Amino acid sequence: GVALSLVDLRWGITEEQAARFETLEICLQEIDRCDIFVGCYGARYGTRHSEGKEDTHWVGCSVDRATPRYPWLPAHRDKGITELEFRHGVLNDPTARPALFLFRDPAYDEMKARENPLARHKYINATRDSAELRHMLEQEIRELAWTRRELCITAASYAQPQDAAREMFEIIKATLDKVRVWMRVNACGWGTVSV
Repeated sequence: GVALSLVDLRWGITEEQAARFETLEICLQEIDRCDIFVGCYGARYGTRHSEGKEDTHWVGCSVDRATPRYPWLPAHRDKGITELEFRHGVLNDPTARPALFLFRDPAYDEMKARENPLARHKYINATRDSAELRHMLEQEIRELAWTRRELCITAASYAQPQDAAREMFEIIKATLDKVRVWMRVNACGWGTVSV
């Protein structure tokens, strides 16, 4: 049988851990424990370190803090936290674990930004550069899923959050079916599957 254990990377991180710049390291450690990686992405690229921007200083410090354990990080120091998680979970080693990536339709984020202009920053990229980084990451993931079908990587889109929940359930179910076959072929035993 299969036991499913869900991990939300940002839940449970204390203010003290965040103040010590441990957020990224904790998230990457949680990914290390996962058998299946699920990544959900809205239209915003997310926070990344930018020299001279004080409100992004924590990202650079988090990269520095996690580098001894994850020496690949400095080469991606200018990337967003979510991209670093996606890279660690799948892109650095696409054979490490099955993966599901869900990308929200930008029209939803644009609608939410119009409905609440004061919350626009939560939905819309602040710079063209961030929008381009978000687009490039999605293209990289979709290309990997399309060209390396043997890897058990799925990339899909969704229009609204409730659609993502349905899509996630169906794809995780299908992925678990593929994983069962993969585990049998590779003579692996079943334990707890962390997602």
